[in-house]
Amino acid sequence: MLNEEYVAYKLWEYERKEVDRKLELRRQAFGMEKPKRRSFLLLTALFRSMFSTYHF
Repeated sequence: MLNEEYVAYKLWEYERKEVDRKLELRRQAFGMEKPKRRSFLLLTALFRSMFSTYHF
């Protein structure tokens, strides 16, 4: 069970980094500035709380 949770977390972490990378590329392409750090932390906390409810 613990191993499955670890793998699921690593998958989520990889997907989050991929989304961050794509957003950064879009920001650079359109000359947008980065969002405030606080909003990123709130969004990350939301995703973590959602992900912790999944059971494999």
